[in-house]
Amino acid sequence: MTSMVLNQFPIPDEAKLKKVLKGAMVEVLEERRDLVRDTLAEAVEDLGMIQAIKEGSHSARVSRSAHFRILRKRGLRNS
Repeated sequence: MTSMVLNQFPIPDEAKLKKVLKGAMVEVLEERRDLVRDTLAEAVEDLGMIQAIKEGSHSARVSRSAHFRILRKRGLRNS
């Protein structure tokens, strides 16, 4: 969809646009390291969640009460 919209507006100087975009990316990487770090951290968390979901889909089902019993034993859940 995005490429269809962009194709409607020809870019007069593609090399200049590429240079500006590269400059903007370098600026973000240099000046907003926190933003880059947070983005990468979220991506790693998402990958971990995807892996956990895949692994969970192939494991045996566990009841809710059994799950909370395990958490209580580990001290991760009250009562």
